[in-house]
Amino acid sequence: MIIGRFDDWGRPILRARLLIPRFDISRQVNFLVDTGASGTCLHPNDSRHIQIPFDELGEPHFAIGVGGSQSYYRESALVMLNDSAGDRTFDITLAIAIPPPPPPPHP
Repeated sequence: MIIGRFDDWGRPILRARLLIPRFDISRQVNFLVDTGASGTCLHPNDSRHIQIPFDELGEPHFAIGVGGSQSYYRESALVMLNDSAGDRTFDITLAIAIPPPPPPPHP
């Protein structure tokens, strides 16, 4: 059994270790459980928090969803979960969203 929680909006959340070997990143991240999802995305706040080196990402890929389109950068990663059988790690292709540029200064 993997144990998670529900956030303030009632969405199911799992906390897992995210490993991105190319950047030597190993950090705890909250994942929204979406049983209908066909991929895993790391959104701007989490990307910034775990210190993704944005200038080292490859070519962008565009994804279209309910909220519109967004460019993501694909990166090989591992997700580690812990359940009653111990740690389990699985490979994923992570779609990383970069933060938007800051707004221009007011004149």
